[in-house]
Amino acid sequence: MAIAETQNKVEEQKKDAEPLYWVVPTYHSWYEEQKYILEFELPGVKKDLIKVKALTDYFSLKAQRDRIGYNLELEFGFNIDATQIKATYHEGLLRIELPIIDPTQKAIEVKID
Repeated sequence: MAIAETQNKVEEQKKDAEPLYWVVPTYHSWYEEQKYILEFELPGVKKDLIKVKALTDYFSLKAQRDRIGYNLELEFGFNIDATQIKATYHEGLLRIELPIIDPTQKAIEVKID
């Protein structure tokens, strides 16, 4: 009987871990030099419960606090260097700096005859 009770408790804890509500976090964005800056308000979220993913034109954020899940996906009209992204988290404020790739950086100059 003790085994059954232990299994029930484990199953209840797993259910409690799933977010009951999913919301879009409050965020602000702006351009600064050759960077696109995103700041997210994630009060009470532990740093290890924040997941950020990025591609050259896509950004994804997932985080969790208690029974609330934060979820946001953004598509950009420009390319970023996903390997150079910087993220800092302090007192519930997550700041992401996304370096913008200059589209003419690898352009080939055409010789005119």
